[in-house]
Amino acid sequence: QEDGVSQADVDAVQAALDTANANVADLEAQLETANAALAAANAAISEMEALGAQYLAEYLAAVEAAATAQAALEATLANVSDLEAQLATAMDNQEDGIGQADVDAAYADGAASVTPEDGVSQADVDAAYADGAASVTPEDGIGQADVDAAADAAYADGAASVTPEDGVSQADVDSAVSDADAISDGIIADLQTQLDDALANSCAPIFIDIVEGWNILGYTLSYGQDVAATLSSIEESIQIVKDNDANVYWPEFQFNGIGDFIPGQGYQIKTNNAIANYTWPNMDGERIVMSPTVPQWAADMDVDVHPNDIRSLVKVVNMLGQEVNIEDQFTGEVVLYLYNDGTVEKKIVQ
Repeated sequence: QEDGVSQADVDAVQAALDTANANVADLEAQLETANAALAAANAAISEMEALGAQYLAEYLAAVEAAATAQAALEATLANVSDLEAQLATAMDNQEDGIGQADVDAAYADGAASVTPEDGVSQADVDAAYADGAASVTPEDGIGQADVDAAADAAYADGAASVTPEDGVSQADVDSAVSDADAISDGIIADLQTQLDDALANSCAPIFIDIVEGWNILGYTLSYGQDVAATLSSIEESIQIVKDNDANVYWPEFQFNGIGDFIPGQGYQIKTNNAIANYTWPNMDGERIVMSPTVPQWAADMDVDVHPNDIRSLVKVVNMLGQEVNIEDQFTGEVVLYLYNDGTVEKKIVQ
């Protein structure tokens, strides 16, 4: 075209734009995969938190049980103290044979010599308190320390501590998306600029004055389109249109032998009046279906017949070349009929 921008340039811009869109779609697919992996990781964290809450509840229950055992022990010790007081009183007035040595031994042993009815001694209670939560291990073998460590690590690291199975972390995804957005924005902006320039330079309308009679017009649009649809606005002024191969568009007879205008081609157009400031319109793919017809003026025309086109008998001759009257000839005689168009018929008299 006149501005130097060819269809190849526009196709190259479109191909680059298609590639960029494909890259964006691929990156969006990667982002969707990464988001799915992150959602799975968040679900795993939620599950871990729920498990931690379960372990904490079990720990608190164990502490409460230990506190109950301590209260029972304290009550038992109170009973022992009361019994010791009663024993002292009894010893002062005893006649049952229990000596002072027996009483001293009982005091020496103290609470260690007393075992509650449930079989849990003070040593057992002290050991439970000393170990605390560490002495309580759920049936699955995961202790409170394990839960606390896992929870602390998960909360400290956040989403960064979760790496999907494909080895792509959230940081990788964020970086890739950021780079892709920057590249895509740059490519799209550049392509849009090129496309705008191409369209601005290639689609500028060219206005021409069509004179009455024969004209030669160049088809200046960069795309082909239906001849009948393109010329529909001036159809009443057009007598005939011819292309380089002598194919014609004849609107009065509803005949389109050209089909589509071809970019860069020239066409002969005969009009019955002048048309000022005409430019090729964009028909957006519109086509007009032709229905062959004959205009009334053609139907009313006289038939142009030359005298030579009317076949007439010149004469009838016998086989000797003598002109004869067919009514005077004998039945069965052979004669020749000579016509003005140069044809001859051989007949037998009936």
